[in-house]
Amino acid sequence: MILNEGQLMYHGPCNNVEEYFESLGFKCPPQRDIADYLLDLGTREQYQYQVERPTKQPRRASEFADAFRESRLYQESLYALEAPYDPELLQSVEQNMKLMPQFSQSFMDSTMTLLRRQLTITYRNKPFIFGRVLMIAVMGLLFCTVFYDFDPTEVSVVLGVVFSSVMFLSMGQSSQIATYMAEREVFYKQRGANFFRTSSYVLATSASQIPLALVETLIFGSLVYWLCGFESEFQLFLIFEFVLFVMNLAMGMWFFFLSSVGPNENVVTPLGMVSVLVFIIFAGFIVTKSQIPDYLIWAHWISPMTWSIRALSINQYRSDNMDVCVYDGIDYCKDYGKTMGVYYLDLFGIETEKYWIVYGIIYSLVIYVLFMVMSFLGLEYLRYEAPENVDVSEKPLEDESYALLKTPKNARTPDASGDYVVQLDNREKNFTPVTVAVSMDSPCLVQSLPSWVPPVLVKRR
Repeated sequence: MILNEGQLMYHGPCNNVEEYFESLGFKCPPQRDIADYLLDLGTREQYQYQVERPTKQPRRASEFADAFRESRLYQESLYALEAPYDPELLQSVEQNMKLMPQFSQSFMDSTMTLLRRQLTITYRNKPFIFGRVLMIAVMGLLFCTVFYDFDPTEVSVVLGVVFSSVMFLSMGQSSQIATYMAEREVFYKQRGANFFRTSSYVLATSASQIPLALVETLIFGSLVYWLCGFESEFQLFLIFEFVLFVMNLAMGMWFFFLSSVGPNENVVTPLGMVSVLVFIIFAGFIVTKSQIPDYLIWAHWISPMTWSIRALSINQYRSDNMDVCVYDGIDYCKDYGKTMGVYYLDLFGIETEKYWIVYGIIYSLVIYVLFMVMSFLGLEYLRYEAPENVDVSEKPLEDESYALLKTPKNARTPDASGDYVVQLDNREKNFTPVTVAVSMDSPCLVQSLPSWVPPVLVKRR
């Protein structure tokens, strides 16, 4: 197969290629390698192989492609493709090929093999792991120093810490988009060769992110929870960590889903940032639920951040120490008809029942599983394997006149063996005949004309 500028110049047996191009008016010299000869065709170097023929030789790659489509080889290829299958070959396929399994490993073995590979690929990058953990620790310390030992009655500060914690861990997962997009190209090749099942790949990739998400949540959550002044109960701390952990997994799977269905990184990265922006705006902190228009309230309920912020807020303000009538000398039941924790949750329009904590955890897990399934469907049935930005535009036809140029300097150079091509323009001569009338006594020749003008005889009328 010979391709040039996206055009098929030849496709057929190797033994016939030289004969085919000779029929087009190009003969390979005896001292010339056949591969170099074929590479020169369709370029400026093809003139050295041209031979005399009744019609002109093709010049551009598109002309070679047109000539091949009109050739006997092309017609024979079409005939072979349209011919019915050989019954013996079909019987051989039934007896031998169809009995072979599509995948060499079982589902469980394939999943475990891929999991080991993904863990090796992910955690052998020591600089990335160290930088990620260091960033988490530094950001956790910054949060602690800014919001150290906050006052629970300053509900905007408390919910601000909760909101910032959820947002930071969510946006941290967006850094995996570049890795997912790079791995997708390898997945297409290996899945096309039936190395493994798509479901095994998705499960292994998602499971390989669990240890890193767990470490991030433990480091960041521990610093923020104990130093910022949340309720010092170990049970509440475990709930705080688990809510952050499942939310971290859900957002990571969201970005994996975008990487599975997006055409390229230039589309997926902005789309991921826009989605995070929507989740942040409608999470219920920047814009409370009561301020969101009715036609946009659906964005509030589908945002994973909404459910995590609600669960963490209820976990803090419905604790035994804050779900009381009298706190810091103020009787909230007498003044507002509700406990201190319920009062501050109502200021931001947050639900107050404790079962919303369980709902928040369940919602994050459902989002995690849902986008895992959608990622499987995207990788299994949606492929972006075609090359991008392919340009097969026609080039302008060059002039058909060739000329060899050899300067005196090149002639004296012993190693100057290259040929030079000069493109000459064919210009038409603009000539308009003119009849001049003169009066003379006898015929005579016109004198003082340039040498390239033929003699002109003027006769008397």
